[in-house]
Amino acid sequence: MLSPLELLDLAQSLTSQIPRTLEYSEERNGSWLTIGTARLKVDDITNAQTALENIDDLRLQVPLRVEIGKWVGNHQDSDIGRNILRETILQFSSFECWMTRKDVTDLVPSVFTVLGAEAVQSIARQLEDPFTAANVYVTLSYLLPDADARRDQLLVAEKLAVSTPEGNRDWALRWVFHGYQRAGFTKDAERVRHLASKDPEELTRDEEAIFRNTEAIFGEVDKLGPQAPQDTFVARLRRFLDYRFNDLKVIFLSDACLAGGVTDPEMEELIRSESFQRVEAARPPRLTGDTSLLDAAGMARFLFGRPVCQHPADESLLRGDDNRDSDPDAVVFVRQMSGLFRDFGRLAEPFSMEQVEQGLWFVFGHPHWLCDKLSDPRVSSELREECLRSMFNPFRDYYLPREDRFSGSVFGMWWDLLLAHASEEKQSEIETTSMDVLRLILQLPGKQCQFAALHGLNHMHPYPAAEATVRRYLEEHRTSLSADEIAWAEACAIGDAM
Repeated sequence: MLSPLELLDLAQSLTSQIPRTLEYSEERNGSWLTIGTARLKVDDITNAQTALENIDDLRLQVPLRVEIGKWVGNHQDSDIGRNILRETILQFSSFECWMTRKDVTDLVPSVFTVLGAEAVQSIARQLEDPFTAANVYVTLSYLLPDADARRDQLLVAEKLAVSTPEGNRDWALRWVFHGYQRAGFTKDAERVRHLASKDPEELTRDEEAIFRNTEAIFGEVDKLGPQAPQDTFVARLRRFLDYRFNDLKVIFLSDACLAGGVTDPEMEELIRSESFQRVEAARPPRLTGDTSLLDAAGMARFLFGRPVCQHPADESLLRGDDNRDSDPDAVVFVRQMSGLFRDFGRLAEPFSMEQVEQGLWFVFGHPHWLCDKLSDPRVSSELREECLRSMFNPFRDYYLPREDRFSGSVFGMWWDLLLAHASEEKQSEIETTSMDVLRLILQLPGKQCQFAALHGLNHMHPYPAAEATVRRYLEEHRTSLSADEIAWAEACAIGDAM
């Protein structure tokens, strides 16, 4: 039996052993954030403070400071909590860029209860975003008992909302409108209604309709898509051991704590094992991190040197957050991909086929979207053509020798991902070069390579050369194709294949 507190002590012990070096920074800070949040849920503010003091990344301090701020609203006698809240308010301008508007407004009730209205106003005065500042004053108005005081806060909020840049102004005014309505100031609410370019109540109705439609669409998608396999704590623990990420071990221990502890002997044995207790190598950098200094081999390690996700519930944990270190340079990324594709057979060799499949989806889909970068106006025609022509090599040098064993779909979808989503401005240029490459892939002896090319030609319809190429392929290969394969290839000729 491992009690909740024992689990958190184990998590804290493991985290304290993670090296304080740059390569471990993200998982070390993330682990302390996990521990601090879990400590708060068992009302252990002392160890939550310890966790906060160990987080040296402001971006990851913010969510713990927000949670502590909300916690102290219900534990006003905590000197530690009050001091952290005061410190947070004093540095609020430093934290704003890492906070959502909801983070800020969620803190208002606690700040008001613990430190008073002036402390709330201090937050608003530090904010650069007038929309968020207006929301703070509106939220404060809800907490004040005196009608005149409420109206004073709402008048300040109104001025800020009016100064909000177009695009957000109507949304900011909607907050003020509802604030006046809630306070019973009907005339003021009507004045704000006329200041907005779209009626606040209509805006709310439209928003609610969008949410309803979105929920309905996702509901249908969930019905159609494959159901995630049933998960258990033991299965999750075994996966996390396979992934060998320190922060995932800490997350597991914290979740097990909040679930009431561990009574399963198998789980306890795994948690106490040497493989769980040891500090692993640093996890790969975030997928949205800065890759501008990596060469082709470095990009291969960055994209493919990651554990393959074994369960849908783990995807976000393995990927990490989506915050960009900087705006990606399309020119640099396209040049890096050209280098990777040119030497793909050698550079992808050290990794499993599953890792390569996963990494290529990162390239063509989230978070890198190679198609968008190829269409970027900053990418020269010469560089775009160089990258497209280099795409023959992964098919010849990597996929062809493995196509009978390669279970993934990325090579079959390769040209779909490029051609079906190219920008209209660059479509013709991309199609012309892709046509040459697809003809070369069609000449490879592997049927799956050929079918990947046919699928790409399908997405070039109504490009005349694409249909002619498919029909020529059919003439040359008809005798070696099944009836279903012939029908599918004929559909590719007219752009009608899925």
